[in-house]
Amino acid sequence: WPRELLSKFSALTELIFEDLPSLASIEGASIIGSWTKLVRVRIARLPKLTEVGYGFLGAPRPWCCKALKHATFEDLPELTKVCDRWMADCASLERIKIAGLPKLQKVGTDFLRGCTSLTEAIFEDLPELGFVGAGWLADCISLQRIKIAEFPKLYRIGGSFLSGCTSLVDAQFESLPALKDLGYRTQMGSIHGSHIMNDCTALTSITIAGLPKLQHVVARFLEGCTALMEATFEDLPVLEKVSGNWLSGCGQ
Repeated sequence: WPRELLSKFSALTELIFEDLPSLASIEGASIIGSWTKLVRVRIARLPKLTEVGYGFLGAPRPWCCKALKHATFEDLPELTKVCDRWMADCASLERIKIAGLPKLQKVGTDFLRGCTSLTEAIFEDLPELGFVGAGWLADCISLQRIKIAEFPKLYRIGGSFLSGCTSLVDAQFESLPALKDLGYRTQMGSIHGSHIMNDCTALTSITIAGLPKLQHVVARFLEGCTALMEATFEDLPVLEKVSGNWLSGCGQ
């Protein structure tokens, strides 16, 4: 969109993209310009949308979404890919719902990283989602509960997932039949994001069950979770390796 057009919407508080039958792509950060007063976003019923570009509603211009509180993405039947830093550093975001994306296969790095006011995150009806990059929900310091379940093709979650979520009390990972890696190795062989759920200092309970293909968990898994009182690991028949400092510093 032309810069002069974007500037005309600097006082915009609500953005709705709905029932646009020919819209095929959204080019990420450029679309929101300097819309610093934006509070609510709804992206829905776009039958031809296939890709959302880098930094949509997030970096490299995190100030653009500083007022954003609510975001909904649903009924996007052809969306297959979302690039890096989708909704990253939206410090006022309180609630997000992502549902009804039947062809979404890949989400890039730093998805929802640094959303420090986020208390509710709903992910539903994502049957083709296979890969989420490093930094998913990292440093979301207000998030209290999360359930990742019933993603039939999710095979890999990148490092730093949920790390630094200091208000997280309960986490559940269930019915993830394709999940092989929590954290993953780069082509150079190093661990990409060498920790998962570390420094979740309020976490008291975690359940990881029904992951029949889980093979590897990166280092520092649950490191520094000083309030952890109950950890349940069940039905992990092919788990081969959990790297160093697993549960290190869990005083309970």
